[in-house]
Amino acid sequence: MNAIICSIHVCLQTEMRTFHPDPVLVKKIEEYVDEGLVNVRDIKVLLDVYVKTSLDCEKKISPMNRRFYPSARDIRNIVSRCVINFLQMGRTTCRIKREDILITL
Repeated sequence: MNAIICSIHVCLQTEMRTFHPDPVLVKKIEEYVDEGLVNVRDIKVLLDVYVKTSLDCEKKISPMNRRFYPSARDIRNIVSRCVINFLQMGRTTCRIKREDILITL
């Protein structure tokens, strides 16, 4: 019985590591970061509203679906990656208003 529980636990951890957000949402997060918004809670609220109002789906998207409702950690990772990419590209148009993210290059 322990082996079954452990194998399910390992399977769930593997699924969590292979999470891929919807490319439309990643693009929206990039737009928010480019506008200077880096607060994870604010972005999460905006994404939730965007998914509920803008995405055309025949079926209602479940809030448990991390592809369309990413966790705070997922959003933080995407925001960090965007900010680092902006810095590496030498972009000066990224208007970050607050230092909510610690960046080490």
